[in-house]
Amino acid sequence: MTSAPGSGAAGVPVPGLDAALRAIRPDGRPRAIVLPAPVTRPERMWSLARPGETAVFWAPPGGPMIAGLGEAAAVRWPTRTVDERADHAASTLLRRIETVFAPGAPHIAPMLIGGGPFDPERAPGRFAPLGPGRLVLPRWTYVARAGGAALLLVLDSGIASDRVRALAERTEAVLRLLASDAPPPPPATGPARRWIAPSADAWRERFEAARKVLARGELTKVVLAHAGEIEADGPIDAVAALARLIDRDDPVTVYGIRAGDAAFVGATPETLFALRSGHLLADALAGTISASDAAAPGATAERLGERLLASAKDRREQQIVVEAVADALSPLCTGLEIPARPAIRLLGRVAHLSTPISSAVRPGVGWETLVRALHPTPAVGGHPREAALRFLRAIEPESRGWFAGPFGVVERGGDARFAVAIRSALVDGPRAVVWAGAGIVDGSRAEAEYEETLAKMRRLRAALGVPP
Repeated sequence: MTSAPGSGAAGVPVPGLDAALRAIRPDGRPRAIVLPAPVTRPERMWSLARPGETAVFWAPPGGPMIAGLGEAAAVRWPTRTVDERADHAASTLLRRIETVFAPGAPHIAPMLIGGGPFDPERAPGRFAPLGPGRLVLPRWTYVARAGGAALLLVLDSGIASDRVRALAERTEAVLRLLASDAPPPPPATGPARRWIAPSADAWRERFEAARKVLARGELTKVVLAHAGEIEADGPIDAVAALARLIDRDDPVTVYGIRAGDAAFVGATPETLFALRSGHLLADALAGTISASDAAAPGATAERLGERLLASAKDRREQQIVVEAVADALSPLCTGLEIPARPAIRLLGRVAHLSTPISSAVRPGVGWETLVRALHPTPAVGGHPREAALRFLRAIEPESRGWFAGPFGVVERGGDARFAVAIRSALVDGPRAVVWAGAGIVDGSRAEAEYEETLAKMRRLRAALGVPP
């Protein structure tokens, strides 16, 4: 027996759903119904995804944590060859949606979540299931933040009554799952997993090619990337991987998108930029040291930071990124604030140099303009940018796909926040591909940079059930 819309299991009412449905007028506008929801583990939304259904995830440091299920609409990711502006399409889509709040629901608005590839000019390769890049308007969006949580349901304009009934019933199922006791993430065990490290010989060959173009002065920095693989005797659980990633205390952004049978998940320390009310904050992150690089075994976090600040090679690598980001932003901003000295960003057994850059943006500068100006920064591509991209297309054997591309959230009104999708993995059935890169400058050593990439892969390996 099927319960009526607005009622839960055994006919128990879902507060506010019936009233919100009755408030919808047949005027052709899409609607978003916002319902109060329990504070729980947001990655559980992914467990409800049906075969082939899209799911997205976004959890920056300090929150909120956002999980989306289904795809009510999408905006194509901006490329250099598409005339229609993605920011205009996103703004138009979000402005058309009328939001209806159930009693007690927090005031949240529909948002777009997603991203795009590192280099749109390369074929997607293994990332083909994710498509060329898009910003997704989820059918259901769960938002948990300080003070409460909400579930947002998007209804298309002119939707038929039987479709409304089906969506309402599934909304009830989502709320029941969110309200049930949330078990802790499963241990990183299960089907046997095998780690296949990236080829050290192939890395040395590409490193030598990079060293030659650096010596000729064609580039001042280039970031080489490669991937290791995990093979399992059964499907690898991307939901469990997300759970392990958000359970760490490191100041990272956990993100993900699932499409078809593939899921792209990661935990990145790098913010491309945050834009809120016309104020911009960008992050120049470059220069890395791991505990194995320190002067003595058992090196403390303080020693890691001291060693990194004392490294002329790492300071030079970081300064290249700072200068490139500043050059890209100067025409778009009214004045940049740049600290004179980089800070240390500690992430487990890895430390980075980080320089925050802030400013007010000029009138008319939106998130798409900023993406085009900044991506890829020298932290993930190289410098000069176009020359580095040409070199990488020639030297790297396969596309990076969405690895090192922008990933983030766009809100109504144009506020946006994008991270750089590093420290990531592509999960597809019993196989996962774990990506990492390292910046190469004058003074870099092939073996040290190779070991740096392995250190950067450890967190994702552990989240996917392979001990580091």
